[in-house]
Amino acid sequence: MSDGYNAYVFIGNELKSARFKDTVHQVCMSHAKNKFVKASNQGGEPTAERFSEILKEFFMRERKYDDAGLTPKERFQERQSLETKELLIELR
Repeated sequence: MSDGYNAYVFIGNELKSARFKDTVHQVCMSHAKNKFVKASNQGGEPTAERFSEILKEFFMRERKYDDAGLTPKERFQERQSLETKELLIELR
């Protein structure tokens, strides 16, 4: 798995090689949150501000899981909760 690190753009076709055929390219939620915070601060964009708030809620939930010492299975169950799914739907 990889995140959206910009250096990956410069190695382009290398990521398509057999060596990386099973690599899934995903966006890091922390990097995404930082971009939305920056957009909100620079332009006061309400959509960016709301995205920042939702992502902040995700991170607060993760911290609660850490503090509670949840097992990976328990974390998975929490991440599948209705409240979390509602946040994801709002991000769409």
